[in-house]
Amino acid sequence: MMENKDNLLRELHDLYNESAVGFRDRLCDDFNWSIPTYYRKMRLKKKEDVIRTGLSNVEKEKISQVALSMQKEFQEKIFNLIKHC
Repeated sequence: MMENKDNLLRELHDLYNESAVGFRDRLCDDFNWSIPTYYRKMRLKKKEDVIRTGLSNVEKEKISQVALSMQKEFQEKIFNLIKHC
């Protein structure tokens, strides 16, 4: 049976899917959030005709740090996949 590593398209597809779940899981671990809390935090909140994210400045900063860190890891993985195909 052919493995995923023989199919660059499949490898990249799986990597993109895993990155979204990995991002969610990492934030849940860092903030001690449940998965439902993570999705609630994504919703916009409207109060007195003002739309807000409901995220604190500390949360925004940590989310940015995680995103930048994961971006570097993601780029390295893509580079290695393409390099070895």
